[in-house]
Amino acid sequence: MSRATDVLIKARSPRHGTFLVANEIQFRPDSRMPQRMRAYAGLAEERYGLPVCPVVVNLLAPRSNMVIPESYHSELMGLMAHQDFRVLNLWEVDAQAVLEQNWSTLLPFVPILRGGQRPEVVRQALAQLRRREPG
Repeated sequence: MSRATDVLIKARSPRHGTFLVANEIQFRPDSRMPQRMRAYAGLAEERYGLPVCPVVVNLLAPRSNMVIPESYHSELMGLMAHQDFRVLNLWEVDAQAVLEQNWSTLLPFVPILRGGQRPEVVRQALAQLRRREPG
């Protein structure tokens, strides 16, 4: 199950068993994301019969001072719906840590990571990416 900006990954861990990770990638935080993550998690759990860990990845910081939500909560006539989700804000990720750990999936994002705007950091990320290119 996927759309252009989300991915559903089947994962397994000794502690949690088999589960799904629902990744949603956003350019900027969106105030409607909590309701969408509740829907995505519910639909994936119903369709595949596995628990779901929902994750939102925000590429760029919000334009305003909005509080970035990490859960959805609704109450109606004494009935409650609640969904927590993980949030990863790329502008808070340290570019130097990405380079030191050689986290290849984050290397293309180095220019938007914390400390990644310096030309020498971008050059280092580019060099690591080029070393990973096949052939």
